[in-house]
Amino acid sequence: MRCISWARLSGALLLGAGIVKAEFAMLSADDSLCPIPCEGTIPGDWTVYHSVDSLFHCQEPMMFDFSVMNPLDDPETIVQIRACTATKAVKPCTKHVRDALAVEE
Repeated sequence: MRCISWARLSGALLLGAGIVKAEFAMLSADDSLCPIPCEGTIPGDWTVYHSVDSLFHCQEPMMFDFSVMNPLDDPETIVQIRACTATKAVKPCTKHVRDALAVEE
């Protein structure tokens, strides 16, 4: 029983180490400290940070997703910030609510 448990544990550790190594290699090869590019609007696919300080390394425009109910300056709070790099230009909004109200009046 111990051998099977150890085999599973060592396999999981190797898999985890491989994933970390692959992510580190991708980050190093890219020489970018920015989160992944925004490919969609699903924050679950974005890069996760556990510190606001980590975000200061990227000088590109970014989009964020985090809970506003968790105080970021409280050391007891477990911070989880999802971010992506806004690489594509965002189209400016052509209509505003105030413009729609002015037209209706």
